[in-house]
Amino acid sequence: MDKIGTLLCALAALLAGGCRGRHATGAQPSLRVEVIEAATDTVPNRMSFVSSVESNFDALIEPRVNGYLVNKYFSSGMPVRKGQLLFTIDPNLLSTTLLSAEASLESARAQEVSARNNYERAVPLARIDAISQTQLDQYTAEYVAAQAAVRSAEQQVRNARLQVGYTRIYAPIDGIIASSSAHTGDYVGVGTQFSVLTTISNIDTVAVDVAIPMAQYLRYAGTRPSIYENDGLLSDITLSLADGVVYPSKGWYSYTQKDISSSMGTIVLVVKFANPDYTLKPGQFARVTANVGPSL
Repeated sequence: MDKIGTLLCALAALLAGGCRGRHATGAQPSLRVEVIEAATDTVPNRMSFVSSVESNFDALIEPRVNGYLVNKYFSSGMPVRKGQLLFTIDPNLLSTTLLSAEASLESARAQEVSARNNYERAVPLARIDAISQTQLDQYTAEYVAAQAAVRSAEQQVRNARLQVGYTRIYAPIDGIIASSSAHTGDYVGVGTQFSVLTTISNIDTVAVDVAIPMAQYLRYAGTRPSIYENDGLLSDITLSLADGVVYPSKGWYSYTQKDISSSMGTIVLVVKFANPDYTLKPGQFARVTANVGPSL
């Protein structure tokens, strides 16, 4: 072997030893594989509806008696409480009627006493045939008629007192009271231009109409027995105000309106929201978002 061959063999041996050394000291760690378990889930069919806030219900304040308005005891647009005095009507004319009814009652009672005395005197006389049976029957009838007259007069007094009581008008519910077009001195009551004095809107709870196109409703309603049985059709109901702020209280389905809009082809579901602080106002713009029907 010549010198060049010997040199090449030595170089090959040296390279082989170096590769074995690097392989031994630089072994790679085993590869770690993370495993994620697959799971099925549903995606809710969420829809948005643009509507407006309405009061839970309104109470019309109508005077039960006619008369001249004496005073108002509220500020328009402010909360009122059930039983709060709102209006007074001049009671003078009705008070005169009450006094007349009370006088008629006293007269009827006096006639009853006289008739009872005549009857009580006639009964023993009839037993000894001192008076005829016909006379006893007459005294009996007069006494019964006098008793009936007293009951009638008592009812007239009660009615007159009720009429006088109706001159003071109180709030029938809690709520926000509207302004009144009637002013002090106006003649108000049934048959006048002021047959309704004002309105009180209950807004402890407010209502919002949600109009769903019939095609979508039929697709999401499932096998419900009636279009008016929709409890559970809407879920996770939220309300956003005009500035985009989400109202903190969730809503709930209340009822379905009986009529279906022929022009719009929609069915209207009414949802409600608690409003204890009167944050929401009737007529206020609102966007309602809810899951409709079963999840997909």
